[in-house]
Amino acid sequence: MSKLVLSEGHVTPDSPISVQLIKNNHPEARPTVVITWPDHVTKCSPARLGDVIASATRILANASTELARRKIGPEQP
Repeated sequence: MSKLVLSEGHVTPDSPISVQLIKNNHPEARPTVVITWPDHVTKCSPARLGDVIASATRILANASTELARRKIGPEQP
């Protein structure tokens, strides 16, 4: 099984998010995307809510972009 980190970051200093592509070595197995969220409550002030949402959205969008890029193939020089 191989794991490739597509994107990761923090929505608050103590709340990381990671998005990984998991590929099983069996030819019939399909790849899976795993999103790891904090295992605790993420607290923020109402004034910071927009920043927290923006951070989460950015991390997930970066993962989607990276996955799409990898479907195209290796980078060209």
